[in-house]
Amino acid sequence: MRRWVAVLFLVGVTVVWGATFPVVKSALASASVGVFLSLRFALAFLVLLLASSGRGRPRWDKAALLCGLLLFAGYALQTAGLRQTLPSRSAFITSLSVILVPALQWLFSGKVPGLRVWLAAGLALAGLVLLLRPEAAPLSLGDGLTFLCALAFAGHVLALEAAVRRQHPLGVNTVQIGVVALLSPILAWATPVFLEWSVVLVVGLVITGVFASALAFGAMAKVLTVLKAGETGIVLAFEPVAAAVVSVLLGYEQITTNMLVGGLLVVSGVALVAASQR
Repeated sequence: MRRWVAVLFLVGVTVVWGATFPVVKSALASASVGVFLSLRFALAFLVLLLASSGRGRPRWDKAALLCGLLLFAGYALQTAGLRQTLPSRSAFITSLSVILVPALQWLFSGKVPGLRVWLAAGLALAGLVLLLRPEAAPLSLGDGLTFLCALAFAGHVLALEAAVRRQHPLGVNTVQIGVVALLSPILAWATPVFLEWSVVLVVGLVITGVFASALAFGAMAKVLTVLKAGETGIVLAFEPVAAAVVSVLLGYEQITTNMLVGGLLVVSGVALVAASQR
């Protein structure tokens, strides 16, 4: 797979994730967050188990298990943090993983990411500030939990890069989704439980479970055999841009100068990744 193809694949993943925001919002009228996540990842795990064969058959090794634990930690900490902070603050703090990925890579491997990676990350982060417009408010426990969420998601990208060197990306994805599926009921038990089956909920589970989880995280695992972790983290910053475009198309938001400039900065960062040499 060529670099530019890998970047396009990953941009496609972010578009899928960004487009699911209205789907999830509608589905959550029929289920609490913990219940929805439990059902979503259980469906994704079932799909991946049915698809596993040959080289893609999962091995439950430490590297793949770590990916699942970090992915679950990200979702759990984000959910806990959202209860005590503003949505715009949560979105922005989570997006700090853009800069945290190369920083953690430097910390744990001792390899300093190239100047182009730092420049691309800086452009993406500046764009996210304009795009997400985090509201000014005193720091809260929710902000701290959300920052830990950003660390978990950044660590997940690094762990996934290491895991796909040990076994087939499909196998790694099956294990990590399986771990999240097994642990997600903890979120359901820790929050008020609500479930009312509806067509909207079923459609939401199919879209998020099959496309936004099983296929999207699988594509991300495959891409990390081509792109470095720091580069992958930068491309993932395109998700809020995709979400903003979908929001405008559906009439939830109006196009603003901040949205245009912020989106352009993020796209510039992604373009730097696509144009750089391995």
